[in-house]
Amino acid sequence: MTQPLTRDEMSVLQVLAFFFLSTGNAAAAERTVRAMLSVDPQHEWARQFLILCTDAKGDYAKAEQLTQQLEQSAFAHFDAKQRALLLIRARALQKLGRTEEAQALCRRIMEAAGAVK
Repeated sequence: MTQPLTRDEMSVLQVLAFFFLSTGNAAAAERTVRAMLSVDPQHEWARQFLILCTDAKGDYAKAEQLTQQLEQSAFAHFDAKQRALLLIRARALQKLGRTEEAQALCRRIMEAAGAVK
């Protein structure tokens, strides 16, 4: 049986994934994040970063799928990070030709942020 990664080792993987994405290698970033999730499936940073990776790769169907559950829970505990991830969901919906859903989600995001009444 292998031993779980230490906190420092997980941090190294985070930096590596961020580096890959920052340099335009979304596929390598995604593989790094998936490795993190294989060790700790509930790692919140990795789960959220996976959304950024799929969006950067232009895999809008996967981005929409990954953000589906987020949309259902995000409005209860709305913060700037979740709003950014939901905007990725809205863009994915738009790219998939689901314009009305994208517009409705944008309205909900703005209402929750207090931008629209």
